[in-house]
Amino acid sequence: MLREINNIDEVLAEKIYNIWKDSVLNTHDFLLKEDFDFYKVYVKEAILNLKYILVIEENGKIVGFLTPDFENNNINMLFISSKMINKGYGRTLIEYGIKNLNLNKVDVNEDNIKALKFYEKMGFKFKSRSSKDDFGKNYPILHMELK
Repeated sequence: MLREINNIDEVLAEKIYNIWKDSVLNTHDFLLKEDFDFYKVYVKEAILNLKYILVIEENGKIVGFLTPDFENNNINMLFISSKMINKGYGRTLIEYGIKNLNLNKVDVNEDNIKALKFYEKMGFKFKSRSSKDDFGKNYPILHMELK
């Protein structure tokens, strides 16, 4: 079940953070430990400051989420609990985001091959590349857009 949430409290933020952490630890094998430690501080704070989040639940438990950048029609974050990957939850979140939130762009780590293939399967195409991420770290980012 999809649910749009406009009020992120500390309990929800912790659940979302734990999904992010689990997903990253199980899918971002290219990420250095010190960089993971850096990002987790930023992500925890960013989640607390969200004004909107789209979550997907199974049996009343959140198993994934999407955060949009409405100004730029961009998917900021899309993470699924590692045990729930490849069960259609990411597709459901993306399709809802495209149809109902007007999202048509996404940035993905170049080294995250599974995510890259997933977004390509969803219709996103390569637009441009940045050699570093938004924090100046050496993780190339591919900017993708629906065509």
